[in-house]
Order: sequence, then C-alpha cells, then structure tokens
Amino acid sequence: MRRAPLLLLAGLLAGCYRPESPPQLGETVSVRVVANAARQVRGQALLQDAVARALGNRLGWEVRPGENGARLELAIREESITATAKDGRDVPIQWGVRLTATVLLVARKGTFTSEITGIGYYTGTGDEAEGLRTAADSAASALVTWIESEEERLK
Repeated sequence: MRRAPLLLLAGLLAGCYRPESPPQLGETVSVRVVANAARQVRGQALLQDAVARALGNRLGWEVRPGENGARLELAIREESITATAKDGRDVPIQWGVRLTATVLLVARKGTFTSEITGIGYYTGTGDEAEGLRTAADSAASALVTWIESEEERLK
C-alpha cells in the first residue's frame, strides 16, 4: 500500500522530465594536444583519451584522429600536485592531482574556447596512474558540461 503513492509520484515526475539530445556538430572532430606543460607524461595521453571518449559516449560526436573537420585543441598546463591528507606524524598519505587545460573548439558552427579542470586523488605510486585517470575523466566531464551549455550557439 505504501508503494502506490511513491509509484504515482515517480510517474508524475517522469512526465515532467523531457530529455534533450546533446548539441551536434554535424561533422567529425579530432582531439589534438597543441601544448603540454605537464610533468606527468601519461597525463597528456589520459586527458586526450578521456576527452575523445566523453565526446563520443556522452555527446554522440564522431571522433576521428587526424580527420578534416572540426578540431578540439587542448593546451595542457602544468599539473598541480598537493598533499591532501597526513598521518599523525604529519607525513603525507594522500595527494591530489589537478589537470587543467585550455580548450579551443574550431568547427563550421563557430569557434569556442574554455578552460577545464579535473581533480583526482591517490595514496602512493601504486595508484598514481588511477589518480591521473580520475583527474582526466573529471576534466573531460567538465568539457562536455561546457559544450552542453553552448547548445544554442552550436545549433
């Protein structure tokens, strides 16, 4: 009996939600790193891959390396690594890595620029790559959110 009001409420809320399709470019896009000041060598590859996956998976854009068409250029800044947690002896036990890049999207529909940042955490060299991957995924998510906010200009 208690489930009936919850099901009714869920049905009403579902009727209010209208999913919109993400903005489309109408052309393929290539993701290029045009500058890399990062010290962590794998950060570039992880960010470029995360951006390409996010564009394809979340926006449905066709991403093809080296293709003529739209291009999304990443200028990666030096990453920031800071201790985020310490033990009782004041020795760092967790670090945060911040990846930041300036983004330039050049397409037939216009030229757009923004800055993206992603943060990841790790506890030692054994999971440092995972912290970088998380930061890259976070930055790629920020990029897709920014592109979605530009939907009117991309029409």
